[in-house]
Amino acid sequence: MLVNVDYHIIDKCNLKCIGCNHFCPLVPDSNKPKSIEQITADLALLSKFKDHVQTLGLLGGEPLLHPQLSRICRISRYFFPNSEISITTNGLLVNRVREIKEAIEEFNIQLVVSVYPINRDNPYELVDRIRRIVPNVQAWDYATTNGMYINELSDSTGVATQEEINNCVKRWRCNQLKDGKLYICHYAAQLGYLKDAFPGEININEDDQMYLDLNDDNLTIEDIYEFQRTTMPDICNHCSDAHYGGYMGPTQPWRKSDLQLNEWYVK
Repeated sequence: MLVNVDYHIIDKCNLKCIGCNHFCPLVPDSNKPKSIEQITADLALLSKFKDHVQTLGLLGGEPLLHPQLSRICRISRYFFPNSEISITTNGLLVNRVREIKEAIEEFNIQLVVSVYPINRDNPYELVDRIRRIVPNVQAWDYATTNGMYINELSDSTGVATQEEINNCVKRWRCNQLKDGKLYICHYAAQLGYLKDAFPGEININEDDQMYLDLNDDNLTIEDIYEFQRTTMPDICNHCSDAHYGGYMGPTQPWRKSDLQLNEWYVK
């Protein structure tokens, strides 16, 4: 059994999608990219389990906005020599792809381009342009086929059952590394942005069941597997992904966010 871990190197995004499930439109403009020091420290902690990390996803926000992305590619490969490493991007910053091309090829990083209907006549235009720069590109058709998920969290959806927990795609595919902690998913890791944007409106507790502290020297890979299988943070009781099994919630057509609470949370 192997672990898939996502890691935000920056939380801001240049494409503020409605219902973004990383809450990126709610990130303050003053928010800074993660420092190289923080990234090195986080990846070093996770690398204690490097033989069990199947994939490491460098995410945002929009990772191409990070000014030191080539260096991050080098650091990631140093700590995870045998893992699959990917950068997930909306592809808008094509010139940045040219700038990091050498690092992508040298350190065997896959570029994953999320396809949004920005060019409605040809949503894959950006993917085609990027593939002419870097051949190792995977297109992830998310918004064009399904639209954007909406109301992923709610005031109350009922207590999540163990069966629903077992079927939740997020806890198996989207464990998130943040500030020395391994969170059960990106909703849990990024929840603070939602609560800060709508103070007093979000009926979800941020509890210590959301994460494992990788600074704990006694932590084992068995502890991580048990965390994935059984942990029941309060957020799971409010999450449609737990109840729908992930990637099966209601959707709406893609567009820019209006920064309204009901894009993410229904009372």
